[in-house]
Amino acid sequence: MSKPTFRRIVAYIIDLLIVSLISAAIATLPMFKTQYKKYEDSTNKYYDLLEEVRKDPTKASALLNDDTMQAAIYETNKSGVFISIITVVVSILYFVVFQYKTNGKTGGKALLKIEVAASDDKRLKLSHIVIRSLIVNRLLSSTIGILTICFLSKSAYISFNSYFEVIELGVMLLTFGMILYNENGQGLHDKLAHTQVILSEEREYFYKHNKKVKDAKVVKEEK
Repeated sequence: MSKPTFRRIVAYIIDLLIVSLISAAIATLPMFKTQYKKYEDSTNKYYDLLEEVRKDPTKASALLNDDTMQAAIYETNKSGVFISIITVVVSILYFVVFQYKTNGKTGGKALLKIEVAASDDKRLKLSHIVIRSLIVNRLLSSTIGILTICFLSKSAYISFNSYFEVIELGVMLLTFGMILYNENGQGLHDKLAHTQVILSEEREYFYKHNKKVKDAKVVKEEK
């Protein structure tokens, strides 16, 4: 059975672009004009601080010591909560609902002719899609981020976020590493959800012969 790593990477990038464009289009609708203006102002202040550091690197230490930079990041994240909520909703509709309805395909996967299949079952279930999307599509981490920025104090959020970003990066690197080095290309999200990304043409063979994806070696011998 094939291990379509390159196709997965390209499909993932395409899917991220689709979700980002849809989310951005919704966030700039007239009904969100006030919230978006606050987000723009906070973002501009943050970029102004970055520009100061770029022009004079000696200011970096001063900005960090008086928490100016951290405060700017907090205000930007706080004002952008509505964008984060929109992105999570769009991601659920796209990566969970749409992918389930299309039996494991997203826009990117369809273009690259790959799809998600259940490794331990003959049919892909909604639970498979939900579990893997919580990790690989950042639904869990994004939700945690929204809740913490909404309910924690500024100091508590800044402290929590510094550790949370490291954990999130670690999970992402672990997942990508597993995809690269596992023989069947299963990442952490696939292992937990019992799923596997396969070529679309291979699924037809599995269904036709009533086989499970985890029996891929047997299938390969029979082909």
